[in-house]
Amino acid sequence: MQAELINIIENYKEKLLELSPDLISYLIAGDFHNFENKLFQSCTDLYSQIAFVILSAAAQSEELKQKAQIIGQKRGLKEIRKSEVKLQLKTGDMIEIFSWYASPAKSKRKTKKRGPNGTGCHLLLEYWGCINKATPGYYSYISMLSILCPSFDIVLQILKDQNIQAEYKRIKKIAYQLGETCFSHRVQIGLKPNETVAGKRVIISVDGGRTRLREDNPDKKPSPSYKGKRAKFDTPWREPKLFVIHVLDKDGSISKTELPIYDAVINDANCCFDLVADYLKKLKIETATEILVIADGADWIWNRAKSTLLKLGVSQQKISEAVDYYHAVEHISDIISKLRKLDNKKKNTLFKELKNLLWEGKLDQFMLTVTNLANGRKLILDKLNYFQKNAKRMQYHLLRQNKLPCGSGIVESAIRRVINLRFKSPSTFWKQENVEKLIFLRAIFLAGRWNIMIKNLIKFNHKFLQLNLKLVCSKI
Repeated sequence: MQAELINIIENYKEKLLELSPDLISYLIAGDFHNFENKLFQSCTDLYSQIAFVILSAAAQSEELKQKAQIIGQKRGLKEIRKSEVKLQLKTGDMIEIFSWYASPAKSKRKTKKRGPNGTGCHLLLEYWGCINKATPGYYSYISMLSILCPSFDIVLQILKDQNIQAEYKRIKKIAYQLGETCFSHRVQIGLKPNETVAGKRVIISVDGGRTRLREDNPDKKPSPSYKGKRAKFDTPWREPKLFVIHVLDKDGSISKTELPIYDAVINDANCCFDLVADYLKKLKIETATEILVIADGADWIWNRAKSTLLKLGVSQQKISEAVDYYHAVEHISDIISKLRKLDNKKKNTLFKELKNLLWEGKLDQFMLTVTNLANGRKLILDKLNYFQKNAKRMQYHLLRQNKLPCGSGIVESAIRRVINLRFKSPSTFWKQENVEKLIFLRAIFLAGRWNIMIKNLIKFNHKFLQLNLKLVCSKI
């Protein structure tokens, strides 16, 4: 290996010396773009050559051979043989290296064996944490672009512009597979080691977004003008239920030193709060000093929020609930709009008066004023019911005294950034099993936890394989 590496470096020196006049000429001509592209491509070629030599040498080591054999045995794959396998590096270059391939023992049955023990695999690629024959560096970058760009087509354009080899279908497949792999460690995958909220003030906020699914419907009748053979499907709107868990500083502002947690489900409200509970349990929510749950007035949130915390052992004295002040103000605006006999000046004056009563915590006076304005009109009394039902959650003067926020901007912002900007595009329809994976990955990235996720994924894979190695070795 040493001789090969020296040879690669010597060859690279010669090529770099040959290339340097061109690089200088680009700079003299003011063409910095070509200068960077040529030099960068030269460096990536060197990376791929060095990676090939080192990977090939490591793959043929006796230590990796033994580990591969034990992993194969644990998976019930008894026939292990040498095999060449293609591997896509971070640069996008495909290299072919020697590996150990394990396949199931030949069965006397005519039918093929199904299930995890009935399929072969490249053992070293599994040990190294590769996905779909792509290295962690490659699948991390591909998947990151897939959840940040407005479409997979744009991802492909960016990769081509950077001279990184990629194919449209492979981009999608890798992104979906990474999401599926991370789902098996969904709660832990984005958390730092031993991360908790002990001794901290915590804010939890929940809300619903919008995305459009693609659901197969073979019985759907096509329009008379349609002559194609494409499978028929429905495109119903669904509400991904997204939540945010964050830490507040002593002044009640969102902490700038702590990372938020974002996640979402497309299933019902119970599934959403089950997932919230899993995160909070992992974070040891019972050790937090104070917890604020803030959201709009949706019943599906308030019917579950406090009970979820109490089941986790949180003291009731630590829990505060609040309806977002700005949602409440929208309801005031709706009440004012029903008073059609008032001119605009009086409406504006009344609107400010009701807002101030709500803000100062004078709810009794607020209710009396609205009741008098209603004069028995059902439309206004129905709106007043919203305030009566959530009166305990509208103590904004107390929230301010305790230096707690009165608005749910953290979840409103998360809905827009996590869901709407990527998964609510016009004429875009998603299969539920795919969009949930991508929403999860995008949430991880926008929470600033992407590198934590990749490191944890590799760590969990090694921990699982090492456990299996110990189990097998103890039986031998």
